Amino acid sequence: MKIDIRLWLGTVLLTLLSLLAAFFVTFNMVFSDVFGALERLESYLFAGTVFFALGLGAGLIGSARVRRWTWILGAPSVAILALYTFTEYQNVLIHLGFAVLVPLASYGGARLGSRLRGKKPAPPARP
Repeated sequence: MKIDIRLWLGTVLLTLLSLLAAFFVTFNMVFSDVFGALERLESYLFAGTVFFALGLGAGLIGSARVRRWTWILGAPSVAILALYTFTEYQNVLIHLGFAVLVPLASYGGARLGSRLRGKKPAPPARP
């Protein structure tokens, strides 16, 4: 059984980046004071852009397994939102919006990055 060290190193690095983004982007955007609809829209756009960029980088550098990168990027944010919804149940629609946005933006970025890589072969990935 051959272990691809690049895949595991990339997975660990992306997991750390997703944990940081979950806390500093998603957690901060959801639970900071927002005084209007425009500020809430800006928070959605900011979070979507950050996770799209992380997905794009993962798709450009990593293997062609887009769903793998989507799960790694989206799971920490969705877990934080799900756990915090129990204490802030009045904001469930805002939490749901971010819980849908983060995986979709991550998937879109990873998919685009994988396509932009073009004909260059992706590093081998083992399940």
